[in-house]
Amino acid sequence: MKDFVKKIFIKFRGFFVNIRKRLEEFRAQPKRVIIWAVVSVFLVPFLYMAISEYIKLRPVLTIFRYFFERLPQMLIGYIPLVLLFGLITLMTRRPWIPALIIGVINVLLSYANYYKMLYLDTPILAADFSLIGEAAIITEQYKAPFYLHAWAGVLMTLFIVFALIPIRLPKFKVTIKELLYRVTSCLAVATLFVVFFSGVIYTREGRDAFKYESIPFRIEYEYEVNTFYSGLFANTKTLFTGKADGYSAEAVDEIAAELAAIGTVGQKKPDVIVVLVESWEFMEEYEDVTFSQNLHPNYDRLKEESITGTMLSSSTRGKGTANVEFEVLTGLSKDDDILPLTAYNSYVYDGMPCYPGFLAEHGYTNYAIHPFHYELYNRPNVYAAFGFDHLYSENDFVNPKRFGPFISDEEAVNKTIEVYESAVQENDRVFIQLITMQNHGPIGPDTLPAHQRTVKLDDPGSFSGDEIDILENAATLMLKTDEAIGDLVDYFRESERDVIIVVYGDHQFILSPLEDAEAGLPEMLARTDFYKNNSEYDAAIKTHSTPYLMWSNYQLPSVDSHGYLAPSIMLPIALAEFDVIRPAYFQWLLNESASSEVKARSANFVIRSDGTVEYPVRSISVEYLSRRNILTYQIVYKKNEVLSNYIY
Repeated sequence: MKDFVKKIFIKFRGFFVNIRKRLEEFRAQPKRVIIWAVVSVFLVPFLYMAISEYIKLRPVLTIFRYFFERLPQMLIGYIPLVLLFGLITLMTRRPWIPALIIGVINVLLSYANYYKMLYLDTPILAADFSLIGEAAIITEQYKAPFYLHAWAGVLMTLFIVFALIPIRLPKFKVTIKELLYRVTSCLAVATLFVVFFSGVIYTREGRDAFKYESIPFRIEYEYEVNTFYSGLFANTKTLFTGKADGYSAEAVDEIAAELAAIGTVGQKKPDVIVVLVESWEFMEEYEDVTFSQNLHPNYDRLKEESITGTMLSSSTRGKGTANVEFEVLTGLSKDDDILPLTAYNSYVYDGMPCYPGFLAEHGYTNYAIHPFHYELYNRPNVYAAFGFDHLYSENDFVNPKRFGPFISDEEAVNKTIEVYESAVQENDRVFIQLITMQNHGPIGPDTLPAHQRTVKLDDPGSFSGDEIDILENAATLMLKTDEAIGDLVDYFRESERDVIIVVYGDHQFILSPLEDAEAGLPEMLARTDFYKNNSEYDAAIKTHSTPYLMWSNYQLPSVDSHGYLAPSIMLPIALAEFDVIRPAYFQWLLNESASSEVKARSANFVIRSDGTVEYPVRSISVEYLSRRNILTYQIVYKKNEVLSNYIY
């Protein structure tokens, strides 16, 4: 046995000695090493782009045809990768190092992009890199296993890295001439990298030279048409925002004069309750899906005494809650051409104009309630800047009732009532914002236990057992949300104090993919989602639609609906309807809507004054919005200079 082990050891030692010898022979031929290093610089980035498409489940046999059909556009993503790979190779002399660094990033980006597209129908954007902390918290709620294609991508990346280990560029002699040569080479490549971004990727003429197709407001298609890395690199331009079109000192002075003439508007000072409902939609509009009962009886009941309608959210399924909240509280439209990043992490500053801040100036005490992690999206700092006096998170709920994994809407409403009853004992007027959490996705087959699932599908049809559970769970959650809204309104109906309530949703449900990640969600959505068989226009509107409700206990509204609304115009309209005190710039927004063809904009949509919706946005409509964009730019980037004396 000892002899056998000894023979094996000798053979292995001989094997590794032989490899080392061959490596030394290979490295002793500088020209050969340099040739292979150059080949790796040009070949590996292309292979990584192919691996990225494979991880995103593009069929293997179509990947190279996909690149060939988009060769000029593909080069916009390929060239920066080559330059980056070459730069790191020059700096380290070892191509396997950039192969490892870029390879790991490539796998993680492709994996994240796959799940973001699966759940949210949006690719990875440059702005997402500022939200890594938030993503870590949110991802805990999502099913995102490392699936077969992702593991295969890891193995292919490791194979490439190990294959490059033998290649090592020759050491340079420690002389001024050699040092200058290496430094100059690195600076030249780095300069080319910067010039390519600034002169090609960030200019219309440069992108046009590579036949890059810009698709406004449809970023997922832009990535697909131009390839992933080309789209991602082009999207990095959103990190560098220019001035709003038409911006000038004269334009700002003109707006300032108009604000000064308006002043504070509104005669009444009621208590104000604003409720942002996590994931709120009317599932009865799904194609070929009916349920055992009405999912919103209280909403229907309250229509007789409220203003109701549809808000076109700036967000799609399961994303963008903080941005929608920002739009509602500030009245500023979170459009990507002016505010491309997540608002709460990027644009808020102390004293930023917003409705809670205005109310604080007029004797209100402001309360924020969110039954989840209070630190998400920088909310503690944001709420302090917005003038909130008190913040309640899930830690302030004692043994709360949960419906599914999160604190129930019933419990959130009860907490709101509890906070209100305490607040009115000590304060003259009160503003409360509640953000619910019960319906946070993804909604999967196990989100609710069977005894909580009270709504049933009338006819399961072709849906599987898990699909049926997903739909019935979502429907049951909708019913419970409706019950909580009814309880909230009925409580304040009996109040002796004047109260208005504004309720709106942030976006629609995110329905969970089933266990087989590679089967994915689209096939199920194709049979369940209410944009089936609709045009692209109808599908876009329906997937961004969420209800709103405006109610007061002291005055019936003059109209039963304002039709389609955008988040930024939600509070100005509700406050004007019930004659509630409001800042000059809220009234200015309403005046702008009344005096132009455009009521408001919400991401990809323009809501016109005649009630129609324009999608995608046309340049003529953007012109009508230019003054609103100037106001937004001045408030956010100039921190309210010039306007500060007139904004409230």
